[in-house]
Amino acid sequence: MAQQYSIYEAKARLSELLRKVKEGKEIVVTERGAPIARVIPYESDLSLDARLARLMSCGNIRPRSLKGDMPEGVQRPGGLKRFLQDRE
Repeated sequence: MAQQYSIYEAKARLSELLRKVKEGKEIVVTERGAPIARVIPYESDLSLDARLARLMSCGNIRPRSLKGDMPEGVQRPGGLKRFLQDRE
């Protein structure tokens, strides 16, 4: 189980927390008892596919659909137009 620290404690003990993370431990930072951040060891040896799979499993990214929801032959509007349409 990850150790939990409030924002205040994490700021005051940052060097100590980073030493723990270097040892492979996970730290959770909380605000008013609710988790807001997770500090984990950096894994530079993971392949791109492994990193993408981990991001997808956490819900941080989702796979791009190869078949869009637009009918064939219809151009997809630009990013700004889609943004403005979503706001309506």
